[in-house]
Amino acid sequence: MVPLTGIVDIVVGTPSYYLCLRKDGTVWGWGDNAWNELGKSTKFKIDYPELIDGIDNVKKIFTAHSACSFAVKNDGTVWGWGDILDDHKTKLEPVHLSQLNDVKKITGNANLVVLKNDGTLWKYEIHSRNIDDLYISKKILENVIDVCANGSYPIAVKEDGSVWLYKDGAFEMIKEFGPISPTPEPTPTLTPTSAPTDTPEPLITLGDVNGDGEVNSIDFAYLKQYLLVMIKEFPAENGLKSADLDGNGSVNSIDYAYLKKYLLGIIDKFPASQATE
Repeated sequence: MVPLTGIVDIVVGTPSYYLCLRKDGTVWGWGDNAWNELGKSTKFKIDYPELIDGIDNVKKIFTAHSACSFAVKNDGTVWGWGDILDDHKTKLEPVHLSQLNDVKKITGNANLVVLKNDGTLWKYEIHSRNIDDLYISKKILENVIDVCANGSYPIAVKEDGSVWLYKDGAFEMIKEFGPISPTPEPTPTLTPTSAPTDTPEPLITLGDVNGDGEVNSIDFAYLKQYLLVMIKEFPAENGLKSADLDGNGSVNSIDYAYLKKYLLGIIDKFPASQATE
């Protein structure tokens, strides 16, 4: 096994595989490989990271659908491999997808959802098995800064901070996450308090949302599922406190980013004020 160093990004694919990007522009992967999602036509499963052949000079990596892998090279071209024809028959090694360009982010479940650098959001539907004429595209939103579409419905965040849900062919703003505006602080109400007890606050480990005593990719996957509303609570009893990595009292995409940086070795501790041992 070759130890990996210089990792700048890592993504998790469905059903169960991992891709990581090194600063030298190479892509490495391990896990399930039933449909060449790791770019290897001769292996069903890979236990340790291996170099993905046929792709280099990469600056971004993504996964979408089931067993579909994508990379954006330094020249802006987009490459895909795995089950990108969505026929569960053809296993492709990295190929150039000429219909995808100016890409900032690729996600999607039933269809590809692509965020472009100009802030427009596009849906790509497969309509042929010709790699040069694979998709029909449609612009579905503007002024977008981020999107996630790994669940049943794409969710987008716009420049004004509002959150939009794509359902039944159209986007609707989620009222609970409208444009960001100052919120007045509530006036505290003084109430009689009972004498303090000696019951200690349970110790938590920041980032360990499943309570197994470690902070790893499993916690990363649970946090992602929580933000996508795929789960409503974490396995650990104090999972919400463990997931609040910046200590602001809520669990959101900022905590997700901190956990990602921690797993990549970019930071060695979280900004939350509560220190854990």
